[in-house]
Amino acid sequence: GGATDIDNIHANLHSRTLADNNALNDDFDSGLVDFASDDVTLDQQIVDIIFGKKSQVSDRTTTFWNVGVRVASSDMKREVLYRNVEDLVLPGPIVVPDADTDTANVDFNSEMLGLGPVLGAGGTWKFGRSLALSGDVSLAAVYSNFDLRRNERNFNQSLSRTAFSDITMESSGVVPMMQCSFELSYQMASDWNCAIGYNASLLVGGARSIAIPGWDDVDDETSPYVVEENDIFSHGVYLRVSYFLGS
Repeated sequence: GGATDIDNIHANLHSRTLADNNALNDDFDSGLVDFASDDVTLDQQIVDIIFGKKSQVSDRTTTFWNVGVRVASSDMKREVLYRNVEDLVLPGPIVVPDADTDTANVDFNSEMLGLGPVLGAGGTWKFGRSLALSGDVSLAAVYSNFDLRRNERNFNQSLSRTAFSDITMESSGVVPMMQCSFELSYQMASDWNCAIGYNASLLVGGARSIAIPGWDDVDDETSPYVVEENDIFSHGVYLRVSYFLGS
């Protein structure tokens, strides 16, 4: 947030050429505004088809490895809003404080779908009769196709005019993926089991965006747009309760 004319927020994602064409107030062109918000949502799915082997190292220790194919998809949406408030100068001259509010919205969308090999390994160490500590790690290289969209619109209040820009692109490449997890489990009576664990994953270049390089206007005869790679890192703690249906 910010007060009128504080101009303390860098507005570096919007198209300054579009802002010029719609005659937004000068602060948009200088790259400083009064208010900004940035909202990101992520929808991600991973499916593995794997084959592996488990080995009993000792009475308490078990290890495993697996290899297979991974199908991965992600849909990342990012909505950016810039707003700047200025005094409105009318003929007379008459100054109306805080009456001229210009805005710029930039919406990014990155849809990924990929396929590639995955390799994993892990182990379990039992201590006592009921407690066990386990962990695993996996590496994958998923060749992915990206459908990218960049929608931009800005509004000039004094002119009551809106400008639009809609850019779509496709991109492709290998997305390295790394995952690891650690889990402490407790074997309850009968076939019930409960566990608490931590999981982390990293997709290198798992999302991409149509960006404008630099912070200044661009040559109208040269395409100003480039595809930037964005990493996706997610992690968290989980709880699990399971029941084994024996034969």
